[in-house]
Amino acid sequence: MNMRGPAPVHFLLSFPKTLLLCMLVALPALSAQAQEANREPEQQFEDALRLYSENVFANAANGFHTFQIENPLHARIPEAMYYEAESYLALGRQDGAIALLSLFDQRFPLHPFAFGTRLSLGKYFFDKQDFDRAIRTLSQVLERSPSAEQSALALYWMGESAFQQKSTIEALRYFEQVITDFPETETAPRAAFAIAYNEIELGRYADAAASFERLSQRYPGTEFANRIGL
Repeated sequence: MNMRGPAPVHFLLSFPKTLLLCMLVALPALSAQAQEANREPEQQFEDALRLYSENVFANAANGFHTFQIENPLHARIPEAMYYEAESYLALGRQDGAIALLSLFDQRFPLHPFAFGTRLSLGKYFFDKQDFDRAIRTLSQVLERSPSAEQSALALYWMGESAFQQKSTIEALRYFEQVITDFPETETAPRAAFAIAYNEIELGRYADAAASFERLSQRYPGTEFANRIGL
């Protein structure tokens, strides 16, 4: 019976080196594959975002939706949901946007993008002349303690909605709240101008003159102060 003897000493000594060499050769390839795997979802998101920025909203919505399906635990899921909802609004698909917004509220109730989505939805209803729904949606922004600028924007468009409903006194209340509670925001000069305009609508010309004067003093050099030439 022919039995094999012990493995040659040189083989035993060289085996670990060979294995180590193979590992060293394989590691860069494995690292590159890992980097590629990490890069692919990011590229997928960026591609959808590029389509969104180019106003190709249908393809953008599909891209963001696919990103969420294929990468359910990715850190950019909230952003993808936000831009998908924005894409739906741009396409006039309000039912899809509302459904996505509800899902967003359930999963990420405190995420900053929740405010932006509701602001966009409220403005969408305003543009569609659904003023009651605009006010209800925008009031939900205020319930969640958003930033000063987001609060000011919500109040401003609530005021514009009330004005379109011929509820001038209510509109004034919203505009006044902007300049009282959020006087340093970019929206405040616009709200100050809207106050004076609404007072003219009410025939309160002395109050309107005082409001225009206040606008020019508090927000000099702004577009709305320049409109009145003071």
